[in-house]
Amino acid sequence: MEKLPIKTKIAAWWITTIIAIIVITTLGFSLLFGIELHTVYILAFFSILLFPCFLLFRKKKLGWYWIVIVLSGIIICSSIIVSYILTLAVKGELPKDPVSGIVFAFFFYSSIFFLTVFLIPLILLLLDRKNFWKVAS
Repeated sequence: MEKLPIKTKIAAWWITTIIAIIVITTLGFSLLFGIELHTVYILAFFSILLFPCFLLFRKKKLGWYWIVIVLSGIIICSSIIVSYILTLAVKGELPKDPVSGIVFAFFFYSSIFFLTVFLIPLILLLLDRKNFWKVAS
């Protein structure tokens, strides 16, 4: 029985840890401020992402495909949000309303956070692809 490649193991643990932190933080805020519908959506989305991580730990190809597709989708969506906000800023069309500015800043910084946090495991998974295929079933 061959072991899971190191880069794949690091990527799977990285994703699992980040998702656990996001879920625990969301639960903490929901307990402080009350559970709302968007809290349920956040918890459901990130809880669904845990399943492919467990498939990766079990050396299943489906888990690798699923994680790569989901991480690529997160990175593409974050890149679109960042480029849209930067385009608005360059054109000078950002809203002058303080509440809208806070919303734009939240989306901008959370998108940059997702880009930096989820790009590293994607790179690790893609670099270790051949080693994973050797041990995957």
